[in-house]
Amino acid sequence: MRTVLVGYGHAARDLHRVAIEESVVGRLVTDMVAVDPAYPAGPARAGGGPDLTVYATLGDLPGIDGSDVFHVTVPPAGHGSVVEEIVALGGRRIVVEKPLTTDGPAARRMAKLCADAGADLFPVAVWPFSSGVARVRGLLDAGRRPLHYEFEQSKNRIERTLGNTSHSSAFEVELPHQVLAAIWLFGDITDVLHAEARPLRHAGREVPHAGGAYLVVRHSSGLTGTLVGHLDKERRTRRLRVVCADGDVEVALPCSRDETSSFFKDGAGPVLDLPDRPLTECLVSAYTAGPAESQARFNVDMHVHCIDVLEAARGKAGVP
Repeated sequence: MRTVLVGYGHAARDLHRVAIEESVVGRLVTDMVAVDPAYPAGPARAGGGPDLTVYATLGDLPGIDGSDVFHVTVPPAGHGSVVEEIVALGGRRIVVEKPLTTDGPAARRMAKLCADAGADLFPVAVWPFSSGVARVRGLLDAGRRPLHYEFEQSKNRIERTLGNTSHSSAFEVELPHQVLAAIWLFGDITDVLHAEARPLRHAGREVPHAGGAYLVVRHSSGLTGTLVGHLDKERRTRRLRVVCADGDVEVALPCSRDETSSFFKDGAGPVLDLPDRPLTECLVSAYTAGPAESQARFNVDMHVHCIDVLEAARGKAGVP
């Protein structure tokens, strides 16, 4: 089995590659290569791992077949065209970083293209693979009644934002993960009640809509939730709080690949330390899951719905 990292930036180099090499999947992968025209051709090293070969284009990659696993980690606007090229060259197992695409029609074209070609599409959504989020979902499935929820994912992304334009607004960074988690836990989102974005300002420079974003959503059940993602905070935060009729449920989720626990608290109960490596579990499942699990965990319709919600939020916030 060969892994092909398409776009050898931070997500591929520091997240996907490391997660594969440090998990059981590493024993399944016989070769790992990258495709990135912006990266120097030849061997490349990351995270202390072995060298891998970088090709300039997908067309340069020898011997593509249905057993190759492609990880699409280029900027979101390029996801659709890259997946189309992979399918045309014979690739049939495709992992796509969040967000699936930047607009609903493109997401639907991608889903149809893969379905028509018999290609398996694995959109990345880390929180459905989180033990902390699974504990919350277990309580909801057991009948716990939520009244409202608040979900914040914030971090210091100032230098990366100023240094590249791979994401056009804060709606493309942390919020896709949050919207996907909200759909996974609470069902379809029917309305974006409020949305706003603010600029990133740093050292005399300004990037519109990139400092943070905020939205309030309503689900088909009538439940409302608040989603917040700041990209200029002094420290990382990933915290979900669910206000329930019989007490709050809170979970502090891992903030980086170096953190391997979630901390869960139910009302006045003790804080539980839950081993949690959601991205690793997501990628392991993409390589090993059977059809039923793939359909449940890598639900393409859920990702298309997420794109629709984010499009509506950008429109309400006046973000192009």
